[in-house]
Amino acid sequence: VKPKVTETQSNNELDVEDDDIITDPEVPVPQHSLFAAPQGQSQPVGKVFVERS
Repeated sequence: VKPKVTETQSNNELDVEDDDIITDPEVPVPQHSLFAAPQGQSQPVGKVFVERS
């Protein structure tokens, strides 16, 4: 039950962010930049890939 809630929240957050970006391009700009920033995502993705490899 616990993992299900986390997955549902993650999906909900992503959906809300997408909607926010389309509705308010100024408000989600800072949040989306930090969440899906090229540098922020590159670091965690690269680390995970190296560990997995």
